[in-house]
Amino acid sequence: MSYGRPQLPLHDVPRVASMFNIIADGLQVREMDSYDDLVYVLTTALGDGYVMHVYNTARTENMQRQVECQVRLMARLRERALPVPVVIKSTSGEALVTLDSPVSGASRLLVSMFTYLEGELMPAECAKTDALLQHVGEIAGGVSHALVGYEEPDLDYTSDWDMRVLPKVIGSKLAFIPDAERACAARLADEYQAGVCDMLAKLPHSVLHADLNDTNLLFNEGRVVGIIDFGDAVLGCSLFEPGITAAYFSLCQPDPMVVFREVLRGYVRRAEVILSDFEVAAYFHIARGRLLLSVVNSAHGCSLEPDNSYLAHTAEPGWAALRLLAPISEADAVQYLSVIFTRTEVE
Repeated sequence: MSYGRPQLPLHDVPRVASMFNIIADGLQVREMDSYDDLVYVLTTALGDGYVMHVYNTARTENMQRQVECQVRLMARLRERALPVPVVIKSTSGEALVTLDSPVSGASRLLVSMFTYLEGELMPAECAKTDALLQHVGEIAGGVSHALVGYEEPDLDYTSDWDMRVLPKVIGSKLAFIPDAERACAARLADEYQAGVCDMLAKLPHSVLHADLNDTNLLFNEGRVVGIIDFGDAVLGCSLFEPGITAAYFSLCQPDPMVVFREVLRGYVRRAEVILSDFEVAAYFHIARGRLLLSVVNSAHGCSLEPDNSYLAHTAEPGWAALRLLAPISEADAVQYLSVIFTRTEVE
């Protein structure tokens, strides 16, 4: 699948903002980093903050229905006291506005608006304590717990970030990654196929945020105060939620397995689940697999937008983590991670 991000010129943002009852006079606008969509942060003359999300409608079919699902998902999490933004309705009372693209022949633009949540991103380079990693795991567990029994049929779709089809995506993009990494990537994709894809029918499924990474969690004094960007919400294996979180928080850390362990410890505590060895093995493959998917999608994205540094920001730390994780067997990973289900503490 090849597509670029949607286009909405900066000078056109105030006009679109006015469609959501936001006063355009004195509006300050800055673009946020984003892989597939276009995201602007707006600050009014009175200091109120908003986030405008312009969706890439070429990513999947039925994008409008999926975004409507995301809006309902956010409401569900707010009802469960999780820190997510408020949806701002348009002048016509709708959560979404559809616009013609300024690019001839491009798909129409789909735009939503949310309140801006205050908080800081935690840089990947920041040392992560066990306590912080457990807290992040608890956030993922809280999302999973809030979505038990929650259904959104239109979120059963696939994309290049769908962990259910990871080997297929990796296989289609091997040509974009360095020659030195290609054999390792292919082997890890095969191990993922055996450890996750071939076993999906036996694993629990639920609606997921599916991207609780270091750029979608906002912090204040070491605590999560905001969960943002529901653009990847999807139906999938429940263990994708903590696995994705663990993958991104392992970037730039000396031992990715410590990160995987502590995120999982926090997750199972808050989600109130105990995993079998089979599920622990799947979690390991998922966390490692997400790193692989990230670096491969990064390489592909950079081929489309060579000057977009954000698309490349996880590449080198991702490969560094994968080099540490690639030699670890499934059996050794299960033995190491399963300690969280005993009273024994790992030094």
